[in-house]
Amino acid sequence: MKHKFGFTLAEVLITVGILGVIASFTMPTLINNYRNTARVTALRKFVVEFESALDLYMTEKGKTKIAQTGIYNDFDKFIQDKLSVTKTCNGSACMDSLYKSISGSSGKYTNDDCKSSYILSNSMIICANSGLVSVDINGTNPPNTGGRDVFTLLINPDTAKLIDWCNSGETCEDLCTKNIYGTGCFQLLKENNWKIKY
Repeated sequence: MKHKFGFTLAEVLITVGILGVIASFTMPTLINNYRNTARVTALRKFVVEFESALDLYMTEKGKTKIAQTGIYNDFDKFIQDKLSVTKTCNGSACMDSLYKSISGSSGKYTNDDCKSSYILSNSMIICANSGLVSVDINGTNPPNTGGRDVFTLLINPDTAKLIDWCNSGETCEDLCTKNIYGTGCFQLLKENNWKIKY
């Protein structure tokens, strides 16, 4: 007579317990990596759409440089005409009430930061001020942290591409971690193959 071999209930429970412990260590990292990837993807999508709108605007104006188009005098009209805006607010009224920096400081966007703010059809919020654009890629949803879901970009007057605005004496990394606007973080993302490593 042949004996059948199998696992006892105790062995199965121990194995399941070990797998549970391993999962509890790895799941937060996996979830965080997924969120970061989703945020970077959303930012890249915004950049492509915004730069496409700039190219279209230059073509319509018959100019080869964005600075020649007069866009800075008519920035609000450009955004309303070329992006899928669902709501326009005076000043920073569309922005969330509180933003944080990676280093932990907090603050809010003021009307000096935003001449106008907009909610787009994909729920992103942008704050515009004459060629300077801050974007909260997931609207008012958390974490509302510069460099995580909030980034500030500048229109390059020659190329009509969005660039980072980290040339004020501090390094991009210093700016990225210290301010609520996410200034410097876009450049770091590009340098790190679109991975959040700061």
